[in-house]
Amino acid sequence: MQKKLFQRSSLFSSMSENTRRHNYLNLIVGLAFLSYGFYRLFTFWNGVPYTTFRIIIAIGFIIMGGWDLYRFFNPSEEE
Repeated sequence: MQKKLFQRSSLFSSMSENTRRHNYLNLIVGLAFLSYGFYRLFTFWNGVPYTTFRIIIAIGFIIMGGWDLYRFFNPSEEE
């Protein structure tokens, strides 16, 4: 019984190491998406002519970057 309990705890520790590794990827991708999205909006506000589609894509990048940063700072227990 105790041996099985030990095996389970080692399984959870390896899962938390995997989660930690994925979280840094979320951080990097989130910062990159946020930066790119804000750069696009900044250039739009400074007078560069953009189509509506490009503005929507920029807002999408900001939303995806925010979601990745949220996943980095609030990791779920299920992963």
